[in-house]
Amino acid sequence: MATPLLIIGAGGFSLEVIWLANAMNATGAADWEIAGLADDRVAVGERMGGYAVLGSPLEAVSKVPAGASFHIAIGDNAVRQRIAEQLTAAGLVPATLVSPRAEVATDASIGAGSFIGHFVSIAPEAVVGAHALINVSAVVGHEAQVQDFAQLCPGVVVTGQCQVGQGAFLGSNAVLHPGVKIGDWARVSANTFAAMDVEPGVTLATMPGRPVFKRK
Repeated sequence: MATPLLIIGAGGFSLEVIWLANAMNATGAADWEIAGLADDRVAVGERMGGYAVLGSPLEAVSKVPAGASFHIAIGDNAVRQRIAEQLTAAGLVPATLVSPRAEVATDASIGAGSFIGHFVSIAPEAVVGAHALINVSAVVGHEAQVQDFAQLCPGVVVTGQCQVGQGAFLGSNAVLHPGVKIGDWARVSANTFAAMDVEPGVTLATMPGRPVFKRK
């Protein structure tokens, strides 16, 4: 019997969540029945990806079948944490979405409510916490730890034995040197190589690109 799935967020990322849930259904990895979307910034009845907005997250809870699960399609890590706590307290169960095209080691651990996108690689003894967002083509190396509500954007490489703190954000194509620790709610900008530990709340960024030549 299909499990009703409430998707929180009606922005662009909800399209990826719908895509992933349907991909799981197509391969028999899961049997989700998308019950609708919830978003307090989008009018009730508006549609995204073919599904209607039912109201704010707490309003939508009363409009979905009993036993429904939820997945948060919101990129803001702090907002994702707040909503996860609200909906868990309301009795909904977080849905973990793992792409059939991801490679996940049998002894790796993935927390409830996390998103594991297409072509992600999660190596042996790696740990991914709850409600983490591991986007397309990201890599989590052997024995690495990615804590709750952290986010790895497309192409991120977390090498072996690294630690990514709670709510930390790693921009697209960021790379961590083996064993590096990224503190809670720290940020590593896109295309940045983190060669050493990053303290909690600190943003590590390389200089942005600049024009160096113009062809006449």
